[in-house]
Amino acid sequence: MANFAVTLVFPPLIDAVGGVTFLLFAAINAATFSYYVRTVPETRDRSMEANESHFRRQFAA
Repeated sequence: MANFAVTLVFPPLIDAVGGVTFLLFAAINAATFSYYVRTVPETRDRSMEANESHFRRQFAA
């Protein structure tokens, strides 16, 4: 879906702002990366049971 969105938006955007389009996409990628770093927990070197108990505690109703 993201590839489709970029393909759909790219031609009109390149006509409107020119070469700045690449900087715009780079800024969106940087913002997305920083969001993921802040919100997605690191699960490396943790067992499946440890992950499950973590998410149960965090999202318990």
